[in-house]
Amino acid sequence: MIGIFLDPSSLDVSKIKYSQKLISIFDEEKLQNKVIVFVYRKDIEFIKQYVKFIQIRPFDFHLPKKITTKLFRKAREKLNITYNTNFNAAIEKYKIIFGIFPTPPKDIDLIKIPYAASFQSLGHRLNPELIETAGNGLWQSRENSYRTICNNSNLILIDSHTGK
Repeated sequence: MIGIFLDPSSLDVSKIKYSQKLISIFDEEKLQNKVIVFVYRKDIEFIKQYVKFIQIRPFDFHLPKKITTKLFRKAREKLNITYNTNFNAAIEKYKIIFGIFPTPPKDIDLIKIPYAASFQSLGHRLNPELIETAGNGLWQSRENSYRTICNNSNLILIDSHTGK
């Protein structure tokens, strides 16, 4: 089973066409029991307009609003929990053997299966002086994601000339 993981950022205005094209590659009747598109629960109705044959399933989970991603990550480290609940729970439940991440999560290094991932922007390298692309720790965060994807993914998807 192949899983295409669409987090909310892969469905925003600037990336929806990229995600839509990716889905269209797999959206064939013969693949309806071999590919699942995973989206956050709130996006299921929205994504239905782009999918005809393949399955759509939720992969999010709910945390109290007081718990932030940073706190959750720290707690996970202290408790020695070594997987991302969102992705790996869905991977285990649906027996996904290959994942596709059009917009990779920050903790993609915790994914336990072979995967393809893309990154749409290398703006942090092109314009390191700009706060919106490299400020407030963003440069290091983007660079960590870039290196993780380049070192660990089985396939890298690039949607821009600059990225190539």
